Amino acid sequence: MSELFYQLFELLATFVEGFVVLTVIGNMCEKRFSRLKNFFFTLLFTVVYTAIITYMNQLQLFSFATITVAILFSFAVNFILHKGNLPLRLCSTMITWFFLHSFEYVVTYSVVLSVSMKSSIAEGFRTVLMWGTSRILFILGGKLTEVILCIALRRLCSSIRKLGNKNLLMIFFVSLASFVALNILMGMIFTESLVVMQLATIFATFFIVVSIVSIIVAISLNVRYEKEKRETVLMAMTNTMMEKNFAELQHSQEAIRQQVHDFKNHIITIGGMIENDEGAKAYINELLSVSYSQAQFCNSGNKVIDSIVNCKITEAKNLGIPFDHRVILVTPLHLSSVDICAVLANQIDNALEACSRMSENENRFVRVEIWQKEAFVFFKVTNTCVDNPFGLGKQLRSTKNDPSGMHGFGIKNISRTVERYGGTLRNEYKNGCFTSVAMIPNNE
Repeated sequence: MSELFYQLFELLATFVEGFVVLTVIGNMCEKRFSRLKNFFFTLLFTVVYTAIITYMNQLQLFSFATITVAILFSFAVNFILHKGNLPLRLCSTMITWFFLHSFEYVVTYSVVLSVSMKSSIAEGFRTVLMWGTSRILFILGGKLTEVILCIALRRLCSSIRKLGNKNLLMIFFVSLASFVALNILMGMIFTESLVVMQLATIFATFFIVVSIVSIIVAISLNVRYEKEKRETVLMAMTNTMMEKNFAELQHSQEAIRQQVHDFKNHIITIGGMIENDEGAKAYINELLSVSYSQAQFCNSGNKVIDSIVNCKITEAKNLGIPFDHRVILVTPLHLSSVDICAVLANQIDNALEACSRMSENENRFVRVEIWQKEAFVFFKVTNTCVDNPFGLGKQLRSTKNDPSGMHGFGIKNISRTVERYGGTLRNEYKNGCFTSVAMIPNNE
């Protein structure tokens, strides 16, 4: 009767372990079925888990093969009962087993050490493994701890699925390495051999060092990822604002040109009314010729390009920098207005910035050329500059002293936009001139 009771108790302990594992994994993933159906399937698979693990424990107790089968089984059940990508499934399965075994080892070896202080380590293991009151209390304490942790960490587990794939994979590999190291370490520590215990100490120290280095690397990668993410968001916001500002500027320029056109018509009409005043007529003709000669605006047919170039013409004039442009578009552009701003406006801004650092008596100029060839559109901006912007390396270096750390932002913006379209960006410095050429596919 007592042997049957112990067997049933062992089955119940294995059942609780399986149910806790599958439940914790389920809390990290999104359920595929309703709550009631998911609970039913969890119970069903827990019964299967109990049968498999019990059979393998009868073949060999505390076998790594048994642990491996248990992990693979729970991973397979994860695919059946829950939704989510592969990194989430791997992470949720591995981190569950790592913490489960960690707490089991803490409980097990705490009991072993407490008993071995009075006798020996072998006696401590015999107390845990041999059926009796001590083993029943030991199993009850261990399984009760697992259930309490399952309930306490439920809310924390649900936040795992909010992590990105990179973080999930990082947690998976760290948990896997920790799980393997934990099992090896625990097998080495409790031995009568002093040499093995010394090796275990060395192994533990090495693993701690590796873990700390891994955490530092992970934090560094995460900081880099967050920085790139902030830059991407900021670039998108900046490009959108630029596109909006240039659109508003285009409307203002059209209104001004319309007013100038109407004003000229009024002047012509007044000139016709003044028949005998030759001086007034001469002045009017001179005024009209000056107005037309100063109207050096870009009129390519693309409103975004026109508004950007016209705005930069005015900016270059205020800076005293000669500005030349040639825009030939034979077919409509299929680039978004935001991306045109990201490329062209930043190219011209960089050119004006470089020229503004030169003295007025130096040969300063900015030249903008835009044309189409086959299925590509080319944005080329050439400008003079003080020195080689590449320095000693192949990477462009910013000349701005920006305490906010946003220097080089325009260069990154151009590069990322061009890459997103599958185009190429070529920057070169030759004979005191810097040239930036962006070649972008003009596909519908």
